Amino acid sequence: MIKRMYLLLSISIFLLFNLFSDNIINATASADTVNEAVYQNEEADKESGEAGVKSLAHEVGYVLGTSGEAISLNDIVLNAAYNDLTEGQITGDKLTWTSNNEAIEMTEDTITAKQKGVYPLTAALDGASANILLVVKGEEEEEYVLYEEDFNDLSDGSLPEDWSQLSSTTDEEIGVKSGAFEIDGRGNNSGGKGVLLPEYLGLFGNYKIEADVTHLAANDSSRWNSVMYRVQNNSYPYYQMAVRQNATAANGIEFAERTPGNAWNVAAKNSYSEAISADKMYHYTVIAHGNRVQEMINDNLLIDTDLATNYSEGRIGFQSAGSLTKVDNIKVTLHTEELPEVVKPGDNFTHVEEPETSISLAPTIVTEVDSSEDLQSIVEGARPATAILHVNSSLQVTDEAGNVIDELQSVIETLDQKVIPAFAIEEEAVIAPLTAYLRSIDLEDAFVLSEHPELVKKTREAYPIIRGIIEYSVSGKLSEDQLMDIRRTTNSHLAKIVILPESAASIQNISYLQKKLMTVWIEEDRKKGSTNVDIHRMITSGTNGIVTDQYEEAIDALSFYDENITLVRTPYIFAHRGIPGLAPENTLEGALLSYEKGADHIENDIYLTKDGQIVIMHDETIDRTTNGTGSVESYTLAELKQFLANDQFPEAYPDARIPTLRQFFEEFKGKDVEHIVEIKTSNPAIIDKLIALIEEMGVENQVSVISFHASQLQLLAEQMPGMSIGYLTSGFANETDVYPSLRSTLNTIQNLNSTFNTSYGGLGVNFLEAAKHRGVTVWPWTYRDEALFIDHFLLGIYGLTTDYAHWASDWASHVTPEQAEYKLTAGESIEVKAMIETYDRQIKDITPDIVFIDGEDKVEVNGNVVTAQAEGTVHAMLRYTQQVSTDKSYDIYTQPITITVKADKKPPAKPRVNTVGDNSTHVSGTAEAGSTVYVKAGRTLLGQAITAPDGSYSVELNEKQQAGTVLTVYAVDQAGNHSSSERTKVTDNTPPQMPEVKRVTSKMMSGKAESDSTVYVYNDKIYLGKASVDRKGDFSVSIKKAKKGDVLTVYAKDKAGNVSPKNNVIVS
Repeated sequence: MIKRMYLLLSISIFLLFNLFSDNIINATASADTVNEAVYQNEEADKESGEAGVKSLAHEVGYVLGTSGEAISLNDIVLNAAYNDLTEGQITGDKLTWTSNNEAIEMTEDTITAKQKGVYPLTAALDGASANILLVVKGEEEEEYVLYEEDFNDLSDGSLPEDWSQLSSTTDEEIGVKSGAFEIDGRGNNSGGKGVLLPEYLGLFGNYKIEADVTHLAANDSSRWNSVMYRVQNNSYPYYQMAVRQNATAANGIEFAERTPGNAWNVAAKNSYSEAISADKMYHYTVIAHGNRVQEMINDNLLIDTDLATNYSEGRIGFQSAGSLTKVDNIKVTLHTEELPEVVKPGDNFTHVEEPETSISLAPTIVTEVDSSEDLQSIVEGARPATAILHVNSSLQVTDEAGNVIDELQSVIETLDQKVIPAFAIEEEAVIAPLTAYLRSIDLEDAFVLSEHPELVKKTREAYPIIRGIIEYSVSGKLSEDQLMDIRRTTNSHLAKIVILPESAASIQNISYLQKKLMTVWIEEDRKKGSTNVDIHRMITSGTNGIVTDQYEEAIDALSFYDENITLVRTPYIFAHRGIPGLAPENTLEGALLSYEKGADHIENDIYLTKDGQIVIMHDETIDRTTNGTGSVESYTLAELKQFLANDQFPEAYPDARIPTLRQFFEEFKGKDVEHIVEIKTSNPAIIDKLIALIEEMGVENQVSVISFHASQLQLLAEQMPGMSIGYLTSGFANETDVYPSLRSTLNTIQNLNSTFNTSYGGLGVNFLEAAKHRGVTVWPWTYRDEALFIDHFLLGIYGLTTDYAHWASDWASHVTPEQAEYKLTAGESIEVKAMIETYDRQIKDITPDIVFIDGEDKVEVNGNVVTAQAEGTVHAMLRYTQQVSTDKSYDIYTQPITITVKADKKPPAKPRVNTVGDNSTHVSGTAEAGSTVYVKAGRTLLGQAITAPDGSYSVELNEKQQAGTVLTVYAVDQAGNHSSSERTKVTDNTPPQMPEVKRVTSKMMSGKAESDSTVYVYNDKIYLGKASVDRKGDFSVSIKKAKKGDVLTVYAKDKAGNVSPKNNVIVS
C-alpha cells in the first residue's frame, strides 16, 4: 500500500492547534516520541521592561527539505507580533522547536529529516507558538510528495484517515471498494456528493493533483465528476476540473469556479477525444501554480488558463454529480516551478487574409514553396491561405528536388502565423522530429500532406490535431470503384482532405466525394501552368480548395464574382428523419416523399431490436410517434411491426409502420441519394450489425454514419475504417470568438477523424470561412425556421439538416450550358442557352446571363444572342440568378464555355432587288443578314443600309431616279467580303399629265399631251378612237358617232402603261 500523509499522532491535534485540528498525518516513524529542543538565546530576549512575543506566524506555513540534509534554523524566518503592538521578524534559531516524530533530528542550529515525508513542527517563544509543516523529498527525488493513497490496504466501506465528506454526502454514498474509492453522486445531478482530502493540504495552492478516475455509471451523458482544489471553508468557494461522461462534448472538460455565492462560473472548457468509458480508468491531472492552471486527461493538455486569481491555496477533494465515480491512485505533489505563459486556445492559429469575393465559402487558395523567393512573396504580397512546405528529417524545408531552402524553424518564423503551413513528407523518418518540434512550439494549426497515405496516418497518430491531406495521381473521368477507393483510403489513413489533379477535377468526381463527407482540393497541372480560364474552371467545379503556383491570379479571379451572393457549390439538403413537416418521421413513406421533394441525403436514426434487427426510430421509446409504448430495444422486430408509426399524420398515412434500415437500403439502392445513418443507441452490438447489413446490401457507396456517441464512431472506425463519419455535437462554434472555438472544434473532430455536424447555433461567415481553410466541412442541424434556413443556405454551408426538405424543391442546384463550345464565323449569330437542375431533379431551359472572362471585343451581345464580330477566341460563363425570397437570391455559374470566331472569307450572295420606280425613295430587297447593301448609279453612291437579321434591307435614296436609270446593287458582309452586283433599271411609274384639248368636233379632237404617249377618247363607255402623240406633244384623233353637246372623255397612256388623269370636254 502507498500511504504517505505525514502527520503522525492524534497528539498532533493538540500540538498543532487550529491548523491541524481534526486532522491526523501519518508517517513511518514511531508515534510515541516527542523530540523537543529548547535553546535560550539571550539576544532574542527583550531587555527588562520590554514587551514579549504575542504571536508567531510563518508566511506560507511550510518549509521544504531533503532527507538527510540539515536545514539551518537561521534560514527559517517567522513574523512576530509583540505585546507593545509592534511587529518584527525572528529567525528560527531563536525559537523553541518541537516535533513528535523520531525521524526529525534537531540541534541548536539545524533540523534534519531522516526520510521523506510531511512532518508537523511547532516553533514557540514567550508562550506564543506557530505550527509549521516540514515537507521533505527523497535525496534522489525531484518532487515533494504531499499525499498518496492507493486504497489497497483499506477495508471496503471505509473512509481513509483524515478524509472528510462534503456536507450533503451520506456514509452510504462514499467508501472504499475493491482497492479503489467510489462516490455515488447519482442522487444529485448538480454535485455536492464527495470528499475532501486531509486538511493540511489546504496550506498549499501550488500543487499537482493526479488520480485515476472513471464514470462507472451516469444518469445521462452530461453528468460529471471532478477534482476540487483550493477549496475554501471546507465547502466552497473552490475551483474544479469537471469531466462529463460524454467528455467529447464542447464542455466535456471544464475549469469551473464554485463562487462565494454558491453559483457556477465556467471560465474555460474543452473536449476530450473520447467519452469516459466505465471499463477503463483515466488519469486526471491538475497543475496549479499562482493564477495558472493546467488540466489534463491521460497527459493530454485540455485546459490551460490564467484565470485562477481568486484563491491561492485550499483543500483538495473529489465529487460526483449524477455519476457513480471511481477514484484510485491519488497523488498530490508540490509544484514549485511557474507554468509557462498561457497560450490561449486559438491564439496560435493563423488569421487567414480573406480575398474579396461574393462567393460564399469560395475555395481556399494553397500554394507550394519551392524557393526562398516563393516564401518571401507569400508573406509580403497577396497571401494564400496555406503554403506547402517540403520537409526532410533534418527539419529543413526543401524544394521538390530536395535542395535545401532554409531551416524549418526559420521558415515558420517567416510565415509568422500569416499563412497556414502544410508539411509535405516523403519518408517516415520525418515524422518523429517534425511532430516533436510542432509540440515544442505549440504549433497546432497545420496540415500533413503526402502521396503516401501511411505517412499521413502515422503523423496524425503522433500529433492528432493537425489535419491530414492525401494527394492522388489519377486522371480523367474516374470510375465509382476508383472514387470509393479514394474515400476508403483517405478515411482509413486519418485524413479528410483529398487532392485531385486538375485533369481529374470534374464536377462529377468532386461532387461524388463531397456528398460522402470528403473535402476535395484541386491541384493545377504545374507543367502547363494555369490560365485565367483554367482557374475559373477550377473555381466553378465546386472544389473546396485550389493548389496553384498562380495563387495571386487565383485570388484575383475570386474577385471577379462580385454581382450577387454566389454559390459555386450549392448546399446539400439533409432530410431530417425524412420530411416530418409533411409526413410521419422516420418512416419509409416520409423518406420517399423527402426524396421526391429534392433531398440529397436522407437522415435516419437507428436502434437494435431485442432480436438483433436494425430499426429506424428517433426516440429511445416508441411513445411519441406510434400507438405503442416502451423502449425500442425491448421489442423484437415482429413485435414492433404491429405498431403504427403515424401519430403525426394518422389520416394521411393510415398504414405507416416502423421501418427497418434494410427497407431503406432496398428502396433507395442505386438512386441518386445518400443515407445518413445516425447511431442513436449506445449499444455497441449495433456496429457489427450495421457493417454486415451495409456489406450484404452493397450500399457502402450510399452510406455515411453520424452519431452523438463518440465511442460508437470510434468502434465503427476500427471495424470499417473507410467509412465517412460525422460527429454530432453543439456548443463549439462561436462567430464572435472564432479561433478559440475553432481550436476546440479541431481538438474534438481530429481525434475522431470526423466531419463537424454541429447544431447551427454560433455559426456565421467568420467561423465557416476559418473552418474552410482548415479543410473542415460543417453539416449543421436542425433547421425548422425558413428564414434562418435561407440565410444559412446563402452562407454556402455544406449540407443543411431540416424537417422541411421541400423548402428548396424548386431552387436551382446546378446550371449547365447547352453547349460547351461554339464555332462561329464572323457575322454569324447564335442564341446561347443553358439548363438548370432543381433540387427536386427537374430540368428546365433558361435564358442565362453571359459573363465574359476574355475576348469580349470579338463578339456583340444582345441578351443571350451572340454575334461574331472578329476572329479570335472568347471565354465566358453563363449565370443564373435564383430568387429564394422577395429580397434574397443567389447566382450560380456554368463552367467556362468557349466561342471560337473564324474569319469570314466567303462573299455574300448577290442581293435580290425589288422593282425601283422613278418615284421610289428607297431600294429594297433581301441580302445576307448583317451585311451592308450599297446602291449606286454609275459611280455615284445613292445610299447604303445594314441588312436586318431576317435578311431584309431598305436603302434610302438621296434623290429619286429617272426612269430608265440603271442602278448597281451589291452587299458587303462584316468580314468585308463583297457580293457580285445586281443591276436593275428604274421603271417609269409617273403618269402623263392630263391631255389638253384644243379643238373638238363631232369628227375629230386635237390638242397637246405627253410625247410618245397614246391618247384615248370615249363617249361615256363607248370607245371613239385613239392617236399617238408626236414628239412635239401634238395629237389629233378621228372620232365617230359624236354629236354636238356630247361630253367626251380623253386621257393619255404612256408606254409604261401609266394613265393620265381624264379630261372631259363638250363637243361644239
